[in-house]
Amino acid sequence: MNYTDNQIKKIMANYEKTKEYKRVYYNKKYHSSEEAREKQRQASKKYFEKNRDKEKERYENNKGLMKARQKYNYYKKQDRLEYYSEKYWDEWSTYKEYLMNPRKKILNKDVIVISTPPNSEEEETDVENEETDDEDSIED
Repeated sequence: MNYTDNQIKKIMANYEKTKEYKRVYYNKKYHSSEEAREKQRQASKKYFEKNRDKEKERYENNKGLMKARQKYNYYKKQDRLEYYSEKYWDEWSTYKEYLMNPRKKILNKDVIVISTPPNSEEEETDVENEETDDEDSIED
């Protein structure tokens, strides 16, 4: 459907007017009313007491992910993400997978190892074995 410029201006003006009305209405009825605030506090407290175990379980299930996120934010703030990715490869790979698929649930008790780090021990042992093979052939 095509609108003229005047219709668009009228629609935008109505939208802004409605938005301002709702903001003022909320502030008068809920934000500044002590009774409404107390009612909301009671509802929040009741919900927390009812679901305390669920929240605790959710934190326990995602402990590794939360730990990885905290370290990621710390090293990001210090502008040392490369150091973080090298030192804490397991946590970095877990958090990286979470960033790629935030809606996918990562159920873990600690940390999920997704792949091996770039400088893994296996690569180092292969290099050492190649060097010893070369030394053996020289001695013969």
